[in-house]
Amino acid sequence: MCLRYRRRIAGLLSGYCLGPRDCYHARKWDGITRRWTDHVFLIGSVKLLLIDEVRLLGDDTRGCTLEAVICRMKTIQRATKAKANLSSLDMQQRAAYANTTEEALKSEMRVVTVSATLPNIADIAAFMEATKAYAFDSSYRPVPLAVHVSGQGYAGKNQYLFDRRMCQQVPSILREFSDGRSSIVFCHSKRDTEKLATDLLSCYGSSPQVNP
Repeated sequence: MCLRYRRRIAGLLSGYCLGPRDCYHARKWDGITRRWTDHVFLIGSVKLLLIDEVRLLGDDTRGCTLEAVICRMKTIQRATKAKANLSSLDMQQRAAYANTTEEALKSEMRVVTVSATLPNIADIAAFMEATKAYAFDSSYRPVPLAVHVSGQGYAGKNQYLFDRRMCQQVPSILREFSDGRSSIVFCHSKRDTEKLATDLLSCYGSSPQVNP
């Protein structure tokens, strides 16, 4: 997005600038697009919407926000195309976004959704109104992937204790399956990441260095 857009959007985003490849959390974009009628030509100029972890549509807490964002972006695009035959008032509003052309407003928005796991890919494709959905299995990987499942019991009513117990199992799991190679461990939060990193450093005989 051009510099003129970046200046214009600064007030809308309270200090945030919308660049050509910016990433926003679903909650942030939800807040931005709630006032889309005030900035229809700016938000309507978004022609590529890339959504990561689209599986979160089924999440009990975050799914509704993501669904609202997707539906609202579809509405914005339809409204923008309807305004392609600009009235005098629309021309004045669009003048603030000089690089938004009538041809750009008429063009279709491309939506790309990705997810590492998506068992109901057909349902998601239908909701997104996609013409085609692609599923990539392990045969596309340049390096074969071995899958191991390690049961860690039942979480019960105390999720905190269960997560803590799982973290304590990480060193032994790494020793069993990593074969001495580099490993990636996914954690729920930044705090869990820092805690596990400290535990691993202590377990492997290194002293953690904490930056002030």
